[in-house]
Amino acid sequence: MNNLNKYLFLINPVAGNGSGLKFFRNFRDVILSNSGAKIILTEYPDHATEIIDREESNFTHIFVCGGDGTFNEAINGLKNFKTNIGLIPVGSGNDFIKNFPHISNLSVFLNDIFSDNLRISKCDIACVTLKDAGNNVKSRKFANSCGIGFDAYVAYLNQNNKKLKGKFSYIYSIFKALIKLKIFEIEALNAGKSFRHNVIFMAIGNGKTAGGGLYLTPDAQINDCFLNYTIIQGISRLNLIRHLPKAFNNKLKNYKDAIFGKFNEISIKLNHPYYVHADGECVSDNCIELKIQVLCNKLNFISN
Repeated sequence: MNNLNKYLFLINPVAGNGSGLKFFRNFRDVILSNSGAKIILTEYPDHATEIIDREESNFTHIFVCGGDGTFNEAINGLKNFKTNIGLIPVGSGNDFIKNFPHISNLSVFLNDIFSDNLRISKCDIACVTLKDAGNNVKSRKFANSCGIGFDAYVAYLNQNNKKLKGKFSYIYSIFKALIKLKIFEIEALNAGKSFRHNVIFMAIGNGKTAGGGLYLTPDAQINDCFLNYTIIQGISRLNLIRHLPKAFNNKLKNYKDAIFGKFNEISIKLNHPYYVHADGECVSDNCIELKIQVLCNKLNFISN
């Protein structure tokens, strides 16, 4: 592969309430002044998946400029996973990138890119296969997090909020979801052992945080070939309001109604159809069964 097709910058202009477009305007000339660099802007939902599917084999390095949702779309377009992929965080939550050294200056980071002064780290991703109430089955890869229940319903509300953007939308969605708080039963099979709980939500994490900085799976490691889970058992709305903020301060492990564990493959059944998200994007509003498995060290991730 030659230098004429080395760097692809896949930019979501609406990421981070316009931060993606700002990045494009500020750094377009810098990027295109380097031989072998190309920019493609996404134009609609899942466009990043289509672009990666088409362009993956044409570049040695792909940089996704957006947030967790754009990065999720990108990895769902990967087929052979030989291409190195990075993330320039210009989204709202930016949880996946928190597992890597902080990018303090975008100009310096771009200079490091074009100087080949970056590291390639092997890291895990995961795949969730869902069956809905109509027995339809679909699969979705995710890089950072997956959730069943309350947090997935919050993701659904946030995704469909037309009035507010960014963290204001997420906070609004949390309070709206609290009004319709629902307790449901899960039955899970993990490494040959089954368990059953009445829960408000079950968070699955490859990374430590979700929802813009909530430490829902604080023991997760991005490259240990495991996914971590946190189950919040059925509690009152008041108790959830009192204790969920502990996740912002990474103190959720002090909460007696939280159950923690890890797996490399798990099967889960829900006693009634409910919401599931992958990397903050709602992937089902009527899921009844799901299987989640880690894809060990599948991703060649570019970091500084």
